[in-house]
Amino acid sequence: MTTAQLMKKICEKLQKRTNTSVFLGPAVSDSYGLFVWPWRLVENPFHKNSTPLRATQEIETDHTQFISFTVHFLVVVSEPRYSVQGLSLLDDVHQFIIETPAITLDHSVARVSLDPLSTDDLTSLFQSANLPVTACVSVEATFDHTYPKESVTAPLVVDA
Repeated sequence: MTTAQLMKKICEKLQKRTNTSVFLGPAVSDSYGLFVWPWRLVENPFHKNSTPLRATQEIETDHTQFISFTVHFLVVVSEPRYSVQGLSLLDDVHQFIIETPAITLDHSVARVSLDPLSTDDLTSLFQSANLPVTACVSVEATFDHTYPKESVTAPLVVDA
């Protein structure tokens, strides 16, 4: 699963759940609907550093390898932001996140959860994008991209 595939899948599921148009990116267009705005992508250092294989000798390994990422994103309603319909859409998004803790795609699983942000962080995020601060749902999705089991040549750690 790539980040693009994950975000597309989340948009599709939100569109099905809310029965409204869902766009990927900040809410800058005149279209009415939900905007899924990824603002931060973080690699999980535990998985990145979990295989301490380095040196000149080589061994054969057959374990599954991981790359783990967390995508932080906001779900924002376009105009009218504070209408009953707009707030109802955000409520549907909130319920969707609570009811859908995992999304499966291509043998990978993404764990989806609410990601509370402080008022200062939200304000900074909106101001840096030159957008008005508005109600939104802050979400994070963590996914492990697994490589299929196959023989992988890797260097062996040798103590001197």
